Amino acid sequence: MKIHSDKIPPEIQHEYNTANLADTKRYVYFEIGKGMYGLNEADIVAWKELVHHLKQYGYEPMRLTTGIWKHRTKPTIFVLTVDDFGIEYSSNRDLQHLLQALKDRYTITVDTEGTQYCGMTLEWHYDKGFVDVSMPGYVKEALHQLQHRVPSKPVHAPHQWKVIQYGRNQQQPNEDETSPKLGPDGKKHIQRITGKFLYYARAIDHTMLVALNELGRQQANPTRENYGSRNNAP
Repeated sequence: MKIHSDKIPPEIQHEYNTANLADTKRYVYFEIGKGMYGLNEADIVAWKELVHHLKQYGYEPMRLTTGIWKHRTKPTIFVLTVDDFGIEYSSNRDLQHLLQALKDRYTITVDTEGTQYCGMTLEWHYDKGFVDVSMPGYVKEALHQLQHRVPSKPVHAPHQWKVIQYGRNQQQPNEDETSPKLGPDGKKHIQRITGKFLYYARAIDHTMLVALNELGRQQANPTRENYGSRNNAP
């Protein structure tokens, strides 16, 4: 990687005498030995390194589903999300084979009960053939961060709807089409809401997806009506 001298803090230039390392255009060249936060190429470099390393132990990503890996001869299968491994294995010996392969190159932590994965809490009921998936405390914390005011009236539906006026040939326009536009702070708040709850809705509570989709559709030019309550609009 090359960085221009103008972008290097003076104390770093003095500490490492970068003036003698710069080229004629005052660029200093660096070698990246590991990962680097914010570097676009970091993901693919880490991925290629993992593929190369685990291939030596017989593990490869499936051809049509690269997020799922399997062993060439063992029945071990695991799903990989960033650096979280969800492993399905048939014997402790097979599990230790995969764990040792990872330990030979990486520092890892192991949860043999499989209670946590990608921020989700998993409660397994093997005898009944199902698993409970939850994110305890997530909604409560999110509402606190967003400073959401509890509505004065109970809300029993995840999404507002337009009441159909039966017997009329022409329906009235939605209220949000005439509702006052929100300012920059309101727009940012709408974006925070959709960003905060989208993962939770996809993973835990699908009933929220319609509402989030509607907010996402309106977030470029949100109105007070998008909040569902004028008391919650900034």
